[in-house]
Amino acid sequence: QLSDGRVSEEDAWEDQLAIFVLIDGDSASAAEIVAGALQDHDRAEVIGEKSYGKGSVQSIFEYGDQTALKLTIGRYHLPSGRSIEIDGGVQPDIVIPYFQAESPADTLRSELFGLELSWQQFQQIEALLNRIQPQQEEAPPHRFRDPVSKRIEWDAQLAKAVELARQSTR
Repeated sequence: QLSDGRVSEEDAWEDQLAIFVLIDGDSASAAEIVAGALQDHDRAEVIGEKSYGKGSVQSIFEYGDQTALKLTIGRYHLPSGRSIEIDGGVQPDIVIPYFQAESPADTLRSELFGLELSWQQFQQIEALLNRIQPQQEEAPPHRFRDPVSKRIEWDAQLAKAVELARQSTR
């Protein structure tokens, strides 16, 4: 605390609780701005998958002859100067797919996204994994119907955020 009673900028962050922001490919617009701004200011850990990348504001002007003009009137930029649109979204600090992996092949498949592989290497490994166990498309459970205690069983992003929150309070 400063002599005049104010709290120094350094001390202001001392007693703050940890913040975790969950994003995925459906996170867009304002959600991306909030996640990216908190990330830029080192105020939150962003967990999940790369966001949608909607970095522009557009207006459509319709004319009487059934034509229209779509005009970009603004672009979203984060405090660091990163462009949400040009960068293709906000990259999470911790990349975790939404669903818990059901098999070792699925676990390996999700880990591939965190590696720097050439496209050819990725395809070769993916082909091997598909021989072990093909990917299965399942209807996702409703995100918010279950209480948190049940959702962490299948929502890998939420489970990671809860784990980190528990660690930060120790």
